[in-house]
Amino acid sequence: MFFFYNLLLVCAAVLSLPWWLFQMRLRKYRPGLWERLGAVPARLKSGRPGAVWVHAVSVGEVLAVSQLIAELQVKYPDRQILISTTTVTGQKLARERFGEDRVFFMPLDFGFAVRPYLIG
Repeated sequence: MFFFYNLLLVCAAVLSLPWWLFQMRLRKYRPGLWERLGAVPARLKSGRPGAVWVHAVSVGEVLAVSQLIAELQVKYPDRQILISTTTVTGQKLARERFGEDRVFFMPLDFGFAVRPYLIG
């Protein structure tokens, strides 16, 4: 089943390639492209084991998880709390609220893009 899911994703990516190239020309998805493709930024690597990853798509979700992140920091002070976002505006607000060293763009849903974030 996992194989078919990945095959479907690859087919969808190939079929949608013209749209993505057009969006890249508009510079809509250019920020954070390498992070979305699985390049883990060096600023996220703290060396501490067991990070907590919270995903907030855009501005509304960043605002919604702010209290959760504050409580996680109190309850798990020895763990790194990481926040991913999908949009540029969500990324900007998250970096302002939580610091640049903890915020990154959500990787695309491909094994090669997500795996580096999970392995560390």
